[in-house]
Amino acid sequence: MRRVESWLGYSDQSRHAFYQDDQGNQWCRGSTAFERQERLHWDIDVGDVADLLKNVESNSFDALLCDPPSGIEFRGLEWDSHKGGRDAWCGWLTGIAKELWRVLKPGAYGVVWSLPKTSHWTGWALDSAGFEVVDTIHHIVGKGMPKSRNGHVVERDDQLPTDSLVGAGTALAPTHECWWLIQKPRQGTVGRNVEQYGTGMLNIDGARIKSDLSRMVSGTGKPRSGKGSIKGYGDQSGATFGGDAANPPNDLGLWPKNQIFSHSPECKVIGERIVKGRAINRFTEGAKPFGGGVGKSYDSIQMPDQVIPIYECCDDCCVPTLQAFKQDAPNFYYCPKPSKRERNFGLEGWGRSSTYGHEEEGDENTHPTIKSIDLTWYLATLIKPPQHYNPAPRMINPFTGSGGEMIGSVLAGYGYVYGIELDKSFAKTAAARTAAWWMTPQPFQGVKKVLG
Repeated sequence: MRRVESWLGYSDQSRHAFYQDDQGNQWCRGSTAFERQERLHWDIDVGDVADLLKNVESNSFDALLCDPPSGIEFRGLEWDSHKGGRDAWCGWLTGIAKELWRVLKPGAYGVVWSLPKTSHWTGWALDSAGFEVVDTIHHIVGKGMPKSRNGHVVERDDQLPTDSLVGAGTALAPTHECWWLIQKPRQGTVGRNVEQYGTGMLNIDGARIKSDLSRMVSGTGKPRSGKGSIKGYGDQSGATFGGDAANPPNDLGLWPKNQIFSHSPECKVIGERIVKGRAINRFTEGAKPFGGGVGKSYDSIQMPDQVIPIYECCDDCCVPTLQAFKQDAPNFYYCPKPSKRERNFGLEGWGRSSTYGHEEEGDENTHPTIKSIDLTWYLATLIKPPQHYNPAPRMINPFTGSGGEMIGSVLAGYGYVYGIELDKSFAKTAAARTAAWWMTPQPFQGVKKVLG
């Protein structure tokens, strides 16, 4: 394997970020040379994803989490070019997705970000590469700046009255992002695939909406579940392979949903309230739909109370509107948008950051599409393979950017996390941030617990 520029992370006692140049020389912060003696926990290679993936062994990774470009030429950045149009861009991403399909084990899950405007391009490329599209997870942020050409400023024909287009526009305000939940097809049955490869099921219990993480309103939808062999895990149909009844109550929390919500950054937590757990009645002889349960015996199960933060929301936050429908225990996972402190945590004293691919002095994280660590941790946890069969799973994070997905994967407890980033300055930012978060108390209990 040819040498590339890399940022390396080591486990055990020396939790620091190290740099390796294309000659194999390794340096840590402070320009002290180190020998590569300890077990590698995470690293970031600098280079083109399409080229570097060819060096990766087939069937060697257990999960995928990434934030690829969207092809809209965001702020004129070269790395977000549309490559000449839809067909060319989809062909480019399909080629990369085929390599990702190759390096993932059968049954491995992935979560891939996309922008709503070109999400169909991303989904088409993933499908064309051979992945099964399991679902889409919508992250509702409730606030966005419309990229609209308003009627009072657009170019117009001289014959049009000056006020004829006032109040018109060309776009909506963006308030959500789309994450594709995908899977490399399993080989054989679910159980056989898990036994052979350690992959093939979602970490349902690990991603349940817990009381100390729940932040949102009530929703509906009860996935089916069935008996099997691996308690706490499920496939995309909702099967838990360990449940004793359809959708059983669970003290760990509510079943993961395909919607995630965020308050606006200006919202503040001003207190908390306790929501009394409901009593759920379950027929002892199975479900009795269409009135068939009259006179039948049932067990009453008391669900635990939940602690819900009280927010003082800004005017354009989506949460108060949703909460107006029902004020009981939350049914969705909530993650805050990244604060300035979260964006820059770990960059103090590193001296250089990146502004759209150009190095400059400073400790600011200037990547234009930073993701919340609470969000990336949750997504990495959701697709983490069953621990009994795969105690140290391997995660791949192409398009690493400033490290959001890599940090989330490390905090989710993956045994090894591999990132690839085209921009050397962004890779340095990602390494610094990952090293800092890696040294925070474990297990991870949310950004607020770490940063206050």
